[in-house]
Amino acid sequence: MSATTTSTSASSDRGLVINRIFDAPAPIVFTAWTHADTLSEGLAASGYFFPLLKIAELVCAIMLLTGRFVPLALVILSPIIVKIFMVHLFLDRSGLPVAIFLVGANIFLAYCYRDAFKHLLTPNYTTAKQ
Repeated sequence: MSATTTSTSASSDRGLVINRIFDAPAPIVFTAWTHADTLSEGLAASGYFFPLLKIAELVCAIMLLTGRFVPLALVILSPIIVKIFMVHLFLDRSGLPVAIFLVGANIFLAYCYRDAFKHLLTPNYTTAKQ
């Protein structure tokens, strides 16, 4: 499946329409967007995604277990955990309890290290003076 055309247009003041034409039969494209197995197969076919993901998870797990650079590990893991949660919420409900646990654990640890995130959430933060 390769995308041949992508166009973007504003349909109104409040909406945005993105049209994408795929060079594949409609049932295959629909299956790719709505089934978790097909999504995993597509990510695996890229060749780089899963090795990169597993290395990031391993490095972050070491950071969390040793207690060093925990806020950095949480920042790196947060989008991964959101993706896991969304896949299990919308595509494969069998892993939803584990996904909910991961979200809860991430929120708990972020709360425990909330002082480290204060500067990330400051809208007009000034850099350190040298």
